[in-house]
Amino acid sequence: MAATTGGSRSDPAFPWLEASVAQLQEAMGAGRLSAAALVAAYLRSIEAIDRRGPQLRSVIELNPDAPAIAAALDAEQVFVRSLSAMSRVLRFHAGIHELAPDLLRAMTQVDPQRHVALVVQHGGPDGPIVADARYVVDDHEQVSELSLASSSGNVLISTA
Repeated sequence: MAATTGGSRSDPAFPWLEASVAQLQEAMGAGRLSAAALVAAYLRSIEAIDRRGPQLRSVIELNPDAPAIAAALDAEQVFVRSLSAMSRVLRFHAGIHELAPDLLRAMTQVDPQRHVALVVQHGGPDGPIVADARYVVDDHEQVSELSLASSSGNVLISTA
């Protein structure tokens, strides 16, 4: 999908070149774009323009973990989509189908001092997430939460 605005040009190697954040979120929510595909497209674009091509050298540093972080974001979304409607209500106090960007970030980029997240993946590290467990302490260290969920449709425990 070429996401351009008005009469702007479209780059087939990077169809999201001029997409807004809202357009990217909509495409991701509709399943037309994954975080991993978006990161890969950005990395290809940086390589083509900044490293080869005109060699602008405008990108000072790239996060070498970006593809892995993107894959983790995608895996968490797939896991949330696999939960039953009741599990999503019990876990998130709403019948969401997928995580909003802020919540997705909070679920995948955890502070190990305040948030422990363990996942079970079927078939090894590249398999789908089938269960996760979280222990979270709030910023004031007065409230903590423990939650276990599985994609079988059951929230095992959710307590504060």
